Amino acid sequence: MKIITRKTSDKFKPYTLYFYTKVNGEKIRVKTRLKVDATEYNVSKNIARDGKLKTIIDGWLFKIQSEILTLESRGTSINNEIVQKIVNTVCGDKPLSDETTITYLFDQYMKVIEVCANSQKTYKQSLKNYKEFIKSTKTNDYIERYSRGDFKKWVIFLKETKGLSDRTVKIYTACIKKIINLAYENELIAINPTNHMKYVAKEKIRTATVIFTETELKILERLPLSDNHRIKMDLYLMLCYTGLRYSDMKQVMYGTNGKEYEFISGQHLIIHKSQKTGARIMLPCAGIIKRFFFIVERYNGIEGIPKFKSVFGFTRLIKLVFKSFEYPEYQTVCSHMARKNFATLLLASNVPISVASKLLSHATIMTTMKHYEKTSDALVWEAMMKV
Repeated sequence: MKIITRKTSDKFKPYTLYFYTKVNGEKIRVKTRLKVDATEYNVSKNIARDGKLKTIIDGWLFKIQSEILTLESRGTSINNEIVQKIVNTVCGDKPLSDETTITYLFDQYMKVIEVCANSQKTYKQSLKNYKEFIKSTKTNDYIERYSRGDFKKWVIFLKETKGLSDRTVKIYTACIKKIINLAYENELIAINPTNHMKYVAKEKIRTATVIFTETELKILERLPLSDNHRIKMDLYLMLCYTGLRYSDMKQVMYGTNGKEYEFISGQHLIIHKSQKTGARIMLPCAGIIKRFFFIVERYNGIEGIPKFKSVFGFTRLIKLVFKSFEYPEYQTVCSHMARKNFATLLLASNVPISVASKLLSHATIMTTMKHYEKTSDALVWEAMMKV
């Protein structure tokens, strides 16, 4: 089955689209109510120029062909009248906005959505899984007819067919919800189906966060370790002393001085643009951050510091280093715990929350307040005694 257009002498007049197919050697041509002009459709090649129009037509072709094959399998004789009924049922005279698919919105917004490199990968992986789901299950993909049952099938596909964890399922479904919400806010769609897209992940039992005091960190610096283990430990300590995300530390590991970052020994480290928030990060050679500069000097400058491309690979290796320690809870350490360690040391030293937020390169101070600021009773007493 394919699309053909009615020829016309007036190049400015819209073309009417026809579905054309052959059944048992009989040619069947059915008129649709959809009209297109030359800017939307290449009449000579019968190819839609507009991505949205192509998505709609491909969807119609698939559904009409499926209906014809179903009737043929039941022994029904296919003729022009029957195909006309099928086309009218599938296409009708609905406006194009009613035929917008989630896949189409996802494809379009992936080109313009502003997220960091890591989030971009997550969105792409979510879209890849969603396309695979639509192709394998033939589930409804149209916004206007999206139901709670369609969403449940998507969740079951991710959990059972792909074997993904609860947390990953929650992330992938959130990606699609964000895309649809953006389309709704921009008035590309009239109905927002995200009310049907509710997924509550099972509550995860979190392991206790390992927080080292400044004294304990210094002990770890002097701890006798093999050269191989010392390299991994020093990188973990550098994360503890700077609070950098691993993605930002990679800019220091592999970046070009002056482009990704600026390092002046004994003065400061400046990362021009955080990978996640896009904020500028300035770390002065003062306080606990000074210990980072001492470790860098041991490696003869910033170019000589340890390098690990993958955060997952580094986390696995640093756990092996801590595995030999007598405290089993130390085996739960990861790169993000080092960041929490830095934040805890800052706030315990009464560093203003606004300064801590800037050092941690948070997008807003509310992020710091929510995840890191835990005021103790002792600090409340101390503050009130000054009033």
